[in-house]
Amino acid sequence: MQGHLAEMRVTIISGAAVTPRHLNKHIDYTKLAGQPGFDATAKNFSLSTPTEMVVSGDGRTLFVAAFGSSKVGVFDTTALRNNSFDPRTIAANYIPVTGGGPSGLVLDEAHGRLFVATRFDNAVKVIDLASKSQTASLTMPNPEPAAVVQGRPMLYDATHNSGNGEAACASCHIFGDLDDLAWDLGNPDDKVKSNPIPINLGAQLIINLNPFGFRGQFNGTGQVDVFHPMKGPMTTQTLRGLVNSGAMHWRGDRANGQFGINATDANLSFNNFIVAFPGLIGAEAQPSTADMQRFTNFQLSVVEPPNPVRALDNSLNSAQTSGKNFFMGSRPADGVNLGFTIPGVQTAFTCNGCHELDAAEGEFGTSKNSSFEGIISQTFKIPHLRNMYTKVGMFGAAKVPAFDAADTGFLGDQIRGFGFTNEGASPTIFHFVTAKVFHPQINSGFPLINPDNTRRQVEQFLLAFDSDLAPITGQQVTLTASNGSAVGARITLMEQRANASFTSKVLGGAVKEIELVARVAQGGTIKGFLFNPANSTFVPAGGGTALTDAQIRALAGTAGQEVTFTAVPTGSGARLAAVQ
Repeated sequence: MQGHLAEMRVTIISGAAVTPRHLNKHIDYTKLAGQPGFDATAKNFSLSTPTEMVVSGDGRTLFVAAFGSSKVGVFDTTALRNNSFDPRTIAANYIPVTGGGPSGLVLDEAHGRLFVATRFDNAVKVIDLASKSQTASLTMPNPEPAAVVQGRPMLYDATHNSGNGEAACASCHIFGDLDDLAWDLGNPDDKVKSNPIPINLGAQLIINLNPFGFRGQFNGTGQVDVFHPMKGPMTTQTLRGLVNSGAMHWRGDRANGQFGINATDANLSFNNFIVAFPGLIGAEAQPSTADMQRFTNFQLSVVEPPNPVRALDNSLNSAQTSGKNFFMGSRPADGVNLGFTIPGVQTAFTCNGCHELDAAEGEFGTSKNSSFEGIISQTFKIPHLRNMYTKVGMFGAAKVPAFDAADTGFLGDQIRGFGFTNEGASPTIFHFVTAKVFHPQINSGFPLINPDNTRRQVEQFLLAFDSDLAPITGQQVTLTASNGSAVGARITLMEQRANASFTSKVLGGAVKEIELVARVAQGGTIKGFLFNPANSTFVPAGGGTALTDAQIRALAGTAGQEVTFTAVPTGSGARLAAVQ
């Protein structure tokens, strides 16, 4: 599988016919970089991560922006339909662009030009179509810090980071997120490693009586605190929001690696992914330590987006509130409540006792510990819960002994093939919380009376789970002379949330939910204002007379002076208000 993570394709739809075309069919996946017979020139003809496409007016030529290759692919559409193209031959027509990360295309056939947006340097490149060469580069303002700009290419650049020019980290972690697939990355040639992560319910494992009927020894060795190289299938995890989550991978494997052993150090854990470049992406060698640190600096600065399920005023509805009350309550949901304590031993945990919600520590479901669950034959790192809503789409499941849930029967086509838990086998959160470890008992598990009602409530809370950013972050509305009745309430809500207290470790601790920026064109220039919640005024960027709420809204009454209001993360307001 090294270097063969995903094939880059363009799909042709003609009537009812759907025909994919592999853009890199010249690659011989049986040969690995550094091995005899490997063709090191193959990457010169490859395109990685195709994004936008445009077609010439006569329909004969297709231009494809290859985000991970710093190229624009050029294809004869007839050859593409017939699958008669040879990448090694037509690559001479591919258009290289500087800067990296080509993502957007605009075709100006009247003037023989192609405009290409390049993400890595935040620029627009001008291409002369006659010579298929870049003639100009127009750099746009970019407020991103150097660490982001320098590290971003490591996620996407297949030319420098893979052997065949097609594979990249983003082949699975699509734009730093999920691919909705499960992968079995077990390696029988690898070694058993120590696991330094504290284990909830670990005391139960010390007995090692194998009471749950696992086939073979627990953790593959009978030892509690190890990582076995044969890990089994695991769904792709997001690379967003890693900075305060401790060790990485489903089991926390990256707590032990090339850069050392540590149960909680996110910087070390992400650096330990360096082995994936030759091991998965198929590079001939690992990147330099400096390049890997640049990648780490970039990725640890990426956060989870605001939760779109949660109300914009950050409130919970009645079902979500009830679910949170159980989640944060005192009744153990997992394990066995003995009714007495044993020094140094905890046998039962509340939902929050494992999946800690502590915004001040940047913990949104993970306590940085591992846990032992009777339904799984390994210990697993307790995962965060901020992105549960992204996994909705698998609904049906057969009755299995490890869960109380009944057989759902056939439910038709599914949106996704994988759901929740490490292998994606639980189709819904409700199904997951019917696991035997949560079985209703007198003093633990879900309530004995109507447990399914509480399970549904907990499901609703988890889908609306807290995140690093307030729900209203990123909301934007433009006020015009005629839409005040439609958008006025949203602007008022933004002003209110700019004065609402919020806790976010990535934003500095105790902050406000957002900062509110207003921008308007006046006198031929764009003017920015930052909302001051202390007196409800809008302060001009660079100084000047502040405007009241009524005054800034009144500006939109003049044609051409529409006012755009944007809810931005705390700490970004002054900078974004000043951007011209």
